[in-house]
Amino acid sequence: MAEEGTPKITWKNVGMMLAGAAALIVLLASTDFEGAMKYVREMGLLPVLVSILSIHLGVFFYNLGWYQLLRRKLPFRDVFIIGWASLFVNLVVPAGSAPGEVLRAYLASKRGLDGGEALSSVIAHRIIMIVPFVVSVALGMSYALTGESPLTPAQTAVIIGLMAIAIIILVAVSRSERPLLALIEVIEKILKRELPEAKEAAVNYVKSFRELTSDKKTLASSMASSFLNWLFDMMPIFILFWAAGRGVSPLYVAFVYSISIIMILVPLGIPGNTGLREWVMVLLLTSTGIEEGLALAITLLASTVVVFLNELIFGFFMYLLALKMVGRVRG
Repeated sequence: MAEEGTPKITWKNVGMMLAGAAALIVLLASTDFEGAMKYVREMGLLPVLVSILSIHLGVFFYNLGWYQLLRRKLPFRDVFIIGWASLFVNLVVPAGSAPGEVLRAYLASKRGLDGGEALSSVIAHRIIMIVPFVVSVALGMSYALTGESPLTPAQTAVIIGLMAIAIIILVAVSRSERPLLALIEVIEKILKRELPEAKEAAVNYVKSFRELTSDKKTLASSMASSFLNWLFDMMPIFILFWAAGRGVSPLYVAFVYSISIIMILVPLGIPGNTGLREWVMVLLLTSTGIEEGLALAITLLASTVVVFLNELIFGFFMYLLALKMVGRVRG
C-alpha cells in the first residue's frame, strides 16, 4: 500500500491505459498507416534518437530549474531522480500534473527538506514553468491570427486568459496567509475540530514561498532553465518535420506544441491521454494541410514514441529508484 502523500498507481490506471491503447489502434486502422510507415522509413532512426536526446535535455533543464529554486539544499542527483519520477506519475495517474507535484513535495520532504519549503518550491517551479508555455500559446495565437488555424483567435485568447488568472490567484494565495487560514477555518467548522498543524503548515508554506520569490537572481536562473526546457521539449517537432523534408514555421510548431501539452495536462481519465492525444494531433495537423500519412507519422514519433514511451520507460526506472532512495523499496 502506498504511504500517505504518495500518489497511487492502481489497476484502474492500467485498465484506462489499455483503453487509450485501444483508441490508438482504432486511429491506426482508420488513417493512412501505410503512408505513415513510408514516412517513418524515409526519416530513419537518427532523427528519432536526436529527438529523444532533445527531450532528455529538456527534462535536465526542467530539473535544474527546480534545483536552482531549492538553492542547492538537495543534491542535484536527488532532484533529478525525483523530477523524473514525478513525470512518470503524471503519465500514469490521469489527473493532470497534480500527482507528480504531490510526489515531488513528498519525496523532497523525505530527503530532509522542510515540508512547507518543499511544497512552496514545487509550486514556485510550476509557476515559472508555466511562463514559457504561455509564451508558446501566445506564439500559437499569432499563428491562429493568420486564419490558418482550426482554433479561432478568441478561443486561443480564452486559453491564455484562464491560465493568466490561475497564475495570479496562485501567486496571491501563496504570498499571504489569510486566504489559506480562512480556508482552514472553514474546514475546522465542517469537521468541528481545530487543525493547529494545518495552520502552522500554511504559515510555513507562505514564509518559504516569499523567501523563494524574493531572490531575484535565483528566479532569473530558474526562468532561464525553464525556457531551455521549453526549447528542447519543442525541438522534436522541428527535427521530424525537417527529416521528412518539410520546412515549418516556428509559429506553427509553437501552436502544435501548445495543443499537445494541453492534451497531456487536461485530466480525461486516460493516463497521458494516450490515444486521445494522438487523435487530436492527427486532426490538428491534417486540418492545417498536412497529408494524413505525414500527420500520423509525426504524431506517432513525436508524441507516442519520443515523449510518452520514452518518458514512461525511463521514468519508471527513476520512479523505482526514487522509492528505493527514500526507503520504500529495499534492494
